[in-house]
Amino acid sequence: KFGAVACIAGGVEANFSNSAPKIMYYSARGPDPQDNSFQDADILKPNLVAPGNFIWAAWSSGGMDSVEFLGEDFAMMSGTSMAAPHVAGLAALIKQKYPFFSPSA
Repeated sequence: KFGAVACIAGGVEANFSNSAPKIMYYSARGPDPQDNSFQDADILKPNLVAPGNFIWAAWSSGGMDSVEFLGEDFAMMSGTSMAAPHVAGLAALIKQKYPFFSPSA
């Protein structure tokens, strides 16, 4: 188990519970024979995952309003769009290390 509490400027606290690791219901997870419902998966599949839930991200005041916490220059958001930069970065590192790999590798 893990957990952490961070204090952000202005006295705002961010509490990171010990509920990880979980694959969120909105992810593109593979089949899980133990749990085929829309609840969080019990088995970690696929083998590569990236953080995408409750992510602090850059924010524009002209952006959408459906975020969990809104600041002036940042917001807490969740979704596959929050995980995509991590996966793209890892793909770039793999391609750098193994330039002969193809998408089917």
